[in-house]
Amino acid sequence: MKLTFNTAILVICVAIGACAQGPDGRAGATGLTNASPLDKMPTDLEVRYALSALPPHLRVDATTYVLDPYKGYELNHKGTNGFSCFVERTEQERADFRNDV
Repeated sequence: MKLTFNTAILVICVAIGACAQGPDGRAGATGLTNASPLDKMPTDLEVRYALSALPPHLRVDATTYVLDPYKGYELNHKGTNGFSCFVERTEQERADFRNDV
């Protein structure tokens, strides 16, 4: 009986693992692949948007990162005040980036 129960648990775990897929059907899909569906934001817009999370007096000395959809986050500016800013994006957030906001 114990062997049957353990076998059933193993089968369930394998089935769950086999069904774990990203939104496009690929297992472990994260959006940062060689064929990334994310569009690159204009760097100056992405930096301004990231820094907008901080109060104005902290923005000048903050570290900023920008997203290269094919490589991941890259350092844009090394700050000195201990604050880091970046824009977190996923493939579900695809949109036209407006520069007038």
